Amino acid sequence: MDKLKEGKALRAKLAAEMKARLQSEDGGIREDLTDEDRAAIDVLSGRIDEMAPQIERMEADAERFRKSVEIDALMREPQGRQVPPAQPGGFADSAERTIPATARRHSRLKAFCDEKGYTDEKAELEAYRFGTWFAATRGVPWAIQRSRDLGIVVQRALTEGTNTAGGFAVPDETSGRFILLRERYGAFRRNTYIEPMTSDSKSILRQTGGLTAYAVGEIGALTESNLTFDQVNLIAKKFGCITIFSSELAEDAIISIGDKLADSIAHAMATKEDQCGFTGTGAATYHGIVGVGPALTNLNGVDEGGGIIVGTGNLASELVIGDWGKVPGLVPAYVDPTRCKWYMHKNTYSIGWMRLEIALAGNTWPLVQQGEQSPKIMGYPVEYVQCMANPTAAMSEVLAIFGDLALASTLGDRRGLTIGMSTEGTVGSVNLFEQDSGAIRGVSRFDINVHDIGTATVAGPVVALIGKAS
Repeated sequence: MDKLKEGKALRAKLAAEMKARLQSEDGGIREDLTDEDRAAIDVLSGRIDEMAPQIERMEADAERFRKSVEIDALMREPQGRQVPPAQPGGFADSAERTIPATARRHSRLKAFCDEKGYTDEKAELEAYRFGTWFAATRGVPWAIQRSRDLGIVVQRALTEGTNTAGGFAVPDETSGRFILLRERYGAFRRNTYIEPMTSDSKSILRQTGGLTAYAVGEIGALTESNLTFDQVNLIAKKFGCITIFSSELAEDAIISIGDKLADSIAHAMATKEDQCGFTGTGAATYHGIVGVGPALTNLNGVDEGGGIIVGTGNLASELVIGDWGKVPGLVPAYVDPTRCKWYMHKNTYSIGWMRLEIALAGNTWPLVQQGEQSPKIMGYPVEYVQCMANPTAAMSEVLAIFGDLALASTLGDRRGLTIGMSTEGTVGSVNLFEQDSGAIRGVSRFDINVHDIGTATVAGPVVALIGKAS
C-alpha cells in the first residue's frame, strides 16, 4: 500500500510539473514553448505512461491483499473450518460453507503451506477450494454445486490464435499461490528483475553511458558529454506442461489432488524458467533464450578474462580456495555486495566448497556434523540451481555464477498461468477417451533477456567460475 501511495504521489507530481510547463496563465496552451520545454514535456509524458501499468498492477495487488485480510479475519473466528461467504445465490448457512467431513488430507501438503512446510486450516481450505475448482472444470456434478456454494467462479480464460477450446482461468486467490510457488521453487525468478508485460512485446530503456567531468582552465570552455541509452527488448514466449490423470475424482481426496496439481505445475514452470535463465543455449527448447552461463562463455570462451575465472582443474573436486576467492573480487564496485549471491548445483557446493571448508583449520567435527542450514561461501549466500552443471561430470562447464542477477537480467512476465483440461484427443500414446482419462495443462508466457554481462575484458554485475578445459 505504501508503494502504491508513493507511485500515485509521484505520478501526480510529474503531471503537475508537465501542466506547469504546458499551461499558460489563462488556462490555455502556451504559445511560447521552447525546445527545452517540449523536450521536458516529452520526458515527463513518457515517465507517466511508463508508470501506468505499474500502478495498475499495484492496485490489483492491493485489492488482492485487502481480500486476503478479510478472509484471514474470517478464518480466525472460532467457528470451525469455514470458508469465505458464498457469492449471491449461494448457501447462506455457515454449515454449508465448511469443508465436508468426507474431504480429508491424505498426506502432508507441499504447495499449500509456508516456506517451512507448516500447514494450518486456512492452507488446507485453500487446497480444498482449488481441488473443488479443478473438479468443477471437469464437469463433476458435486464439484459444480460445491463451487457455487463456495463462491468460486469457474470461467474460461481469454484465448489467442485458433485455440478456440481455450482453458480455464485460475481463481484469483489461487493465482497468487502459483506466483508464490514459482518464486519458492525458481531461483531465477526469485532473484532477477521482473518486468510486467501488458502486450506481447516490450522495450525497456537502459542507460549505457554517463556524463564525463573534464578539467577546465580559468577561462576555458566546458567539454560536452552526453548520456547514452539503448533498449532491452522482451518478446513473450509460450511455455507449458501437460500430464494425464484418472477421471475418477473422489471428494475425499480433493484436498490432496488440489495440492498435488498446484505443486507439480508450479514446479515444472519454475524449473523451465531456471533452465532458460541460467543454462539456456538459444536452442528451440529454450525458445531462443540465452541464459547467464552460456552468455558469459559465449563472450569469453574458456579463457580467463572479462567475467570468467578458470578453476585450477576441470572438476569441482579440483578447485582450490584461491579459485573461489578470485570470483567476488571480479565483480565491479558499483554492484551492491548485499545483493550478490552464488548460484550452483548442490553437488558443486558440497564437492567444490564444503570439502575445502571442512579442511580449514578451526572447523571442529561437531561444527561439521551440525551442517549448514543456510549455506554461504565467503559470507555470500548460496542458491542451489539443479539445472546447472553437475560437477561430477562437468568439464569446461560453468560451475558457479556470482553477482547481482537483477542488474544483469530481466524476466518479462506476460501471463501468469492458465489451466486447461480435456478428456478427448491423444497425449503421448494415450487416447484419453478410450482409457477414460483426462489431461491437464499449464501454460505461461514470459521472456528472459540477459543484457548486462560486461565485455570480454571488463566484468559485469555477474561473473562465473568454470572448469579448466583439460
